[in-house]
Amino acid sequence: MKMKKTWFSYLLWLLYMAITGVLLATCIITISIYTWGMSNYLAAGCVCLLFAGVVGLWFAGSKIVAYAAERIPKDKHFANMWECFLAMCIFAGAVLYRIYYLLHAGGTVERNMFYEMAQVTDGGGIPNITHGASYVYTTLLSAVFSFMGNKAEAGVWLQLVLQLLSMFLLYFGIRLLSGRVTALCAVAFMAVSPAFMENMFSLTPQGLYLLLYAAGLWLTGLYMRGLVKGGYTKKRSYFAFLLLGIYIGIISYLDILGITLFFFAGMGFVVIKETRRTSKERKNIRVGIQFAVILASALFAAAGLTWLDGIYSGQSFMDIASAWGLQYGNNIRPRYLIPAPDAQPVVGTVICFIAALGAVGFLMRKRQRLDAWVLFLAALTAISFSGIGRMDYGIFAVVIWGTLAGLGLCSMGVEAEEKAAASPAGKMQINDIEVEDIQIDDAPESDTQVQAAQAKDLQKSDVQAEAVLEETVRENDILLGPEDANKEVVSREEVKKEIKFIENPMPLPKKHVKKDMDYAVEVSPEQMDYDISAKENDDFDI
Repeated sequence: MKMKKTWFSYLLWLLYMAITGVLLATCIITISIYTWGMSNYLAAGCVCLLFAGVVGLWFAGSKIVAYAAERIPKDKHFANMWECFLAMCIFAGAVLYRIYYLLHAGGTVERNMFYEMAQVTDGGGIPNITHGASYVYTTLLSAVFSFMGNKAEAGVWLQLVLQLLSMFLLYFGIRLLSGRVTALCAVAFMAVSPAFMENMFSLTPQGLYLLLYAAGLWLTGLYMRGLVKGGYTKKRSYFAFLLLGIYIGIISYLDILGITLFFFAGMGFVVIKETRRTSKERKNIRVGIQFAVILASALFAAAGLTWLDGIYSGQSFMDIASAWGLQYGNNIRPRYLIPAPDAQPVVGTVICFIAALGAVGFLMRKRQRLDAWVLFLAALTAISFSGIGRMDYGIFAVVIWGTLAGLGLCSMGVEAEEKAAASPAGKMQINDIEVEDIQIDDAPESDTQVQAAQAKDLQKSDVQAEAVLEETVRENDILLGPEDANKEVVSREEVKKEIKFIENPMPLPKKHVKKDMDYAVEVSPEQMDYDISAKENDDFDI
């Protein structure tokens, strides 16, 4: 789905340029100085050349993609088959790569506090943890240990399953929000990312929380797809908003990062709908009401979880609420870290370079898809800068940068909407082929059936012309005021005169001629009855 550009979009674009530029320059300087042994001036020159290369690659890629798009079959079934094939290859490769990594890489499992708390012992259960995601993960890990024993390898296989499920849900969520190509690029990067590989040997709650966040992203994508297709005009549709808000409230209570799902739900204010039957003001009011329902239900869900937590732990509502706020407020330690695609400079350089293509595409295209993802990146950067996060968000950075890299590649594609917008306004596509008017005055007067059929076809032509005219006016979202009423009538008449149809070239069946049914034998009215009484000795029917 595509979104309109607003003044806020340009502010986010500047922020995105700053974050991407800093990361890209840092990676290049690190490689140039510490790996290649260059001087500081040569490293700065490499940074400038790389920025110029981003712009040059975007223009060259846009020409190549435009050339290739003309020769690729524009068939939906063809695209779906290739998408299914590539997605299956990526997921199969991710599974095999992880199994091979577990069996041959020889990684050591980090025995942290979650491993110690999740062990099944005779001493008791799991201690109370203020951070909701950590408590849920420890409970899940303890349940796995209860079946497979207190083995660290069991936790590694749990991390593997959580990652694969997260990638599956993230694929569909990103596909709904940003398109199939972006989803394939993001999942492909997640499949081979070193950060994901290292996370399997770290028994931390971020794998479980990524799965919960991916499910919320998928639900948000379903909501946005329904909004784009036609909007939620029925009252029972608000039940879907209620469920989405409740889920966002639940995962926001588990960790503060869940609040960023509101960024994706707020895309409804700038998303471009396929059907434009309402004005801009009515659309914003309707989306505002929907967003308010989502926000209110999320607040009620978070408050309800806080109340239930107080009942379970024997504390008051205010005690739990204050403890939830203090766990983030007491850990503010500025670290001046930007979430990078990966700790390895080479991987970070490649991903940031591809993601920077989206910054160029933002200026060159009339539509954009960056707003929500840049807000997500800004929120994660703010959490990393302030240090208020209660867990490591490294794999979330991989998801964000993989998606931004996919958006950068997609920005080089040729958009059909922009081609249509470049055509002259008001041009009717149905007039590309000029045909002569249908003439029936020269038909033989004796052939009345053919003349009647042609007259009927001409009447259908007028009806079809009116239907095409109404559809054209509705699609172009023509909103005229009272003072333009006469102009609208004149334009309708002009367009109607321009619409011309050809005569049906297929042979038509002969017209049915009504006939009177006459018989040579006249039957008396007394015998016009099916039930005729028979004589007593008449047994002919036996």
